[in-house]
Amino acid sequence: MFRHSCAVSNSKRAILPNSKALDKVSRVIHNMSLQDENAALKWENTELRRRLQEIEKDSNSRITQFPDLAIDSDAWVWRIDMGGRYTFSSDVVEKILGYAPDEMIGRPFYAFFHPEDRERLRVLAMDAIASGQPFLSLRNRNVRKDGTSVILETTAFPIVSEGGEIVGYYGVDRDVTALVRAETAKRESEVVFRHIFDELGDAVYLAVWEDDGSRRVVEANKEALRRV
Repeated sequence: MFRHSCAVSNSKRAILPNSKALDKVSRVIHNMSLQDENAALKWENTELRRRLQEIEKDSNSRITQFPDLAIDSDAWVWRIDMGGRYTFSSDVVEKILGYAPDEMIGRPFYAFFHPEDRERLRVLAMDAIASGQPFLSLRNRNVRKDGTSVILETTAFPIVSEGGEIVGYYGVDRDVTALVRAETAKRESEVVFRHIFDELGDAVYLAVWEDDGSRRVVEANKEALRRV
């Protein structure tokens, strides 16, 4: 049915096209290994979000556990007032944005947004703050002290006083620049891979060996499908 076949474990894929495009396809598949890095970073973000949500459950635990979160997390932990001005910043900010913690105090969070995004994100964030809404994995471009850009993922919750009034927000930012680049590279690799895969003149398919010894075809290019 097909001219080419491959035998691999059920956790790997392989391509054996009789074509000069093999090197290009191999490079594309190599880039797809970035998916493993994506999964690790996403797990860290999910775990951090879970901890914040646990802290958020009652106002007393918010206040008592906040310092601990700042100490044992590799993320940038911060607190702002209702005007969006920083009232606390952990030391990690220097690694992420290049500013010392005391340089952040009194400055609004939106001052660090990338100029192209600043007004849009400022309005979005301030509207959420005014209505007491949390921020969950909000990605935003920021500008470091040296002028370079960094992409942060923000998760934050309102701080509620004993009287039930929202008096500010506390949260964390993680540098997800590498994750975003990996996701972009993966998408681009998939597009290139599909184009090369489909344009090969030979019939090519991807197959995996199952535990029971059977072979399962998971992908086939246009030429392979034409010959079925």
